[in-house]
Amino acid sequence: MRRTLVVLFTVVLLLLQIAVYIPVASSGNGLTIVVTFPFLYEDIDELVCKGDAVVNLVKPGMDPHEYLLTPSDIDLIKRADLIISTGHAPFETRIRELAESGQIHGKLIELPSISGVTILRHPQTNVTNYHGIQFYSRNYELLIEDVEHALEMLRPECASVYRASAEKLLQDLAALNSSVRRFSGWLAVVDLPPLQYVAVWLGLDVKQVLAREEDVPITPQDYTNAESIISSAKHVVVIATIGSAAEDKLRDMARRHGALFIALPNPLTYNGSLEYLRTVAQIVSNVSLATVTQQAGGSSVSTPMLVGVVLFVIAVSIIMMYLWFKRR
Repeated sequence: MRRTLVVLFTVVLLLLQIAVYIPVASSGNGLTIVVTFPFLYEDIDELVCKGDAVVNLVKPGMDPHEYLLTPSDIDLIKRADLIISTGHAPFETRIRELAESGQIHGKLIELPSISGVTILRHPQTNVTNYHGIQFYSRNYELLIEDVEHALEMLRPECASVYRASAEKLLQDLAALNSSVRRFSGWLAVVDLPPLQYVAVWLGLDVKQVLAREEDVPITPQDYTNAESIISSAKHVVVIATIGSAAEDKLRDMARRHGALFIALPNPLTYNGSLEYLRTVAQIVSNVSLATVTQQAGGSSVSTPMLVGVVLFVIAVSIIMMYLWFKRR
């Protein structure tokens, strides 16, 4: 009997040791999710289930357009279950190449390739603008829906969590859409490509984006063209990125021509796209139209000028009446 117990105990110990080396089924594992740009991190992190991990390749404040993948980045990407990319920066092109060559086995979602996404063109070059696509709210909605569906497929046991989280995000977006201030019928001049999508979300018709690309300097002719639009439009909003090379010049143009000026934070300093849109909505709500000089035919008409015109008309009227009575 004792010998039998010893044998059974030994077998149990062996089974326990073997069990340590048996891989855990994927249904019990959390997912590894990689996002390429900093402003995607919080939005995706809001979706995940317990045990999932979201990793941001490029940290806030860094320029993703100059980022190069490190060996540890490539190792992480190869192990990831899901990679979410804006699909336009050089390092994101490298990720696509790795996926196409079969070196990445996880699912790759590229924002421009999502069905139904609206992609704008640069007003001056007519080249596709891939910068900040998700800042147009419908595109953000499609991104969240696509990622949520992918998460469900990868980890079905967490489907209800993913659906509830996505629904909450989209409800927050809908509330923001219903309350944000719109500028229907107004024109816009913006300094950087991502702000084209922000301006369109605000209802603006973007006539110029000064920077033709993120790494292309703004030329004197670009400023001349911008001033021509600002000086001739009746209702125009000038939007500049805080700290950008164009901020001071655009602010001065807006002041001289009586245009509405709005300074917005750089989206790359944010960890989430929805949070950035909330910030934009708050800034826009605090802008006073009373500070905008009324324009007609491109000429600014100030209050002192109007007073002068009125006084001149009154003076002429008095003189005419005096001459008329004198003749009688």
